[in-house]
Amino acid sequence: KEPKCPSTNEWMRKMWYIHTLEYHLAIKNNEILPFATMWMDLEGIMLSEISQRKTNII
Repeated sequence: KEPKCPSTNEWMRKMWYIHTLEYHLAIKNNEILPFATMWMDLEGIMLSEISQRKTNII
């Protein structure tokens, strides 16, 4: 049996949960700039993946 791949919605919910936890931790530790930079990089990766999937479908 191959492992089930999570749906996009499920994956996005999990990422949002992690984002929220890390955001509150960054605020608590006064480290908001590194946090924002990391998530901006991740956003770029996610958009690239979505774009690549759309091109592969066509």
